[in-house]
Amino acid sequence: DPAPYGVPLTATATVTSNGAAVTAGTVAFAVDGSPVASCASQAVSHQGIATCALPPLAAGAPQKVTATFAYAGGTYQRSIGTQVVTVARAHTTTALSLSPDVTVPGDDVLTATVTDDATGARAPPTGTVAFDTAGGPVASCGAIAVAAAAAPTAVATCALPHPAAATSFTATFTPTPPADLFTSTTTSALDFSPGGSCSPAFQ
Repeated sequence: DPAPYGVPLTATATVTSNGAAVTAGTVAFAVDGSPVASCASQAVSHQGIATCALPPLAAGAPQKVTATFAYAGGTYQRSIGTQVVTVARAHTTTALSLSPDVTVPGDDVLTATVTDDATGARAPPTGTVAFDTAGGPVASCGAIAVAAAAAPTAVATCALPHPAAATSFTATFTPTPPADLFTSTTTSALDFSPGGSCSPAFQ
């Protein structure tokens, strides 16, 4: 099964010879052929085990973790073990809200808040948000880059004239490639009172 995105991974190498644990030597770890700098020479324990706390791995594509055993004394031959690891992409949640535009009287601002739902998310998500109505894209708001907020969230805003009637808006988040995240969409039906206030109902 894919490993959860955002959860630290530890690679464990077990070294044996004729069924018995090898209790000396070192193991070097690599990911897709690139050495893990912090795990270039991990000592083998008396149980024949060496471990490595892997750096964060990209999600979506299989990656090969390699463990190479070496022993300087000549008693044991060099050996290599591999394991293919796939990290699952993280789900995202997009929420939509509307507020008056304080800079342009009579206009409003749609705000899409995108949250990385992964456990231990490391940073705000990156990507774009497209704002739409039933009639099509909102003018000038087809692909707004999200701005980092408090981790694990990011926001995108869209200014538009105050609608004259109840309107349903949709915000669709598309992550930046290579995609560690899934796309997410939300639709809000906004009811505007004659006084110009609005009450969002989220779906």
